[in-house]
Amino acid sequence: RGSLVDPEKTRFDFSHNKPLTVDEITRIEELVTDQIDADQTVHTKEVDQKKALEINTLRAVFGEKYPDIVRVVSIGADIDEMLADPENPNWMKHSVEFCGGTHLNKTAAAERFTLIVEEAVAKGVRRLVGVTGPTAQTARALGQQLLAEAQALQSRDRKGADAHDAVSLSRTTADLQSRANESAIPLTTRHRIRDALTDVQKTIKEQSKRAATAAAGDVMTRARELLDESIAISDTRIIVAQVPPANTDALRGAVDWFRQKTDSSAVFLACAEGHKVTLLAGMSKDLVKKGIKAGDLIKEIAPMVGGKGGGRPDMAQGGGGDPDAIPDAVDRAKAWITERLS
Repeated sequence: RGSLVDPEKTRFDFSHNKPLTVDEITRIEELVTDQIDADQTVHTKEVDQKKALEINTLRAVFGEKYPDIVRVVSIGADIDEMLADPENPNWMKHSVEFCGGTHLNKTAAAERFTLIVEEAVAKGVRRLVGVTGPTAQTARALGQQLLAEAQALQSRDRKGADAHDAVSLSRTTADLQSRANESAIPLTTRHRIRDALTDVQKTIKEQSKRAATAAAGDVMTRARELLDESIAISDTRIIVAQVPPANTDALRGAVDWFRQKTDSSAVFLACAEGHKVTLLAGMSKDLVKKGIKAGDLIKEIAPMVGGKGGGRPDMAQGGGGDPDAIPDAVDRAKAWITERLS
């Protein structure tokens, strides 16, 4: 369905209704490599079109118009011998076609071959792109380097890993996946990298789940302490503090727990993991009726940690990127709540 050969690559479009498998890609590379290793001679000759079309192995694009005299290119088979005996079944072992382009004199000059692209270009049409010579060698070397990085991530010991480790690993994995996607590397190596990183992603999910469970436990332990330490204004418990690193679900769980344990409560929790700051505020229904809203509190405090946020009157969240500002943010949140309750 179309092709291109230039000094840097070969592109081949063909009818096929699904992606090639790794085994099919490997087999194509093996077949081409066999022809390169055989060091076959590339023959060219201008021939009468009608005579050339009698050669049983000759490929011509259906519907293409050719001149009366055509240039025949044959890899490994002498053109005059084929014209003298066009029905010989041995010719089917060779690549013979009409082509006006330039070619190598011997197949071994290609040195090596690797496929770097396999993709759909239209419905039922797929494209292969391959490279040879030094370009193929460079692609293989880069592919092996990226594969080694992926396998190193795959084999890393995860014992004792925490949420910060999971975030760091996730970023490293995403960066490696991006570099692999953007690099000209062998398709077979690309698949191996993808498989390795898929395994790493499973590890990240398990690690994150364990870390989240542990963090939720830490937050609840701190929540119990905060409730015992809290002060009350007009029967409303004020609970404002920085808590251990945790995700939003864990913080929401703590706010819900405070609501269960108190008749009236105003809660503001802040935590940081790396450079990421998470803020969560919760107001009981009686405070919302008085106009003391969680969303307003978050809008007031979030800019202090370099971010923004908002939400419902009873529950709101925000975030930012300045963990060092959390102590001042906590102080301001406590003052904001106290001013409205006094």
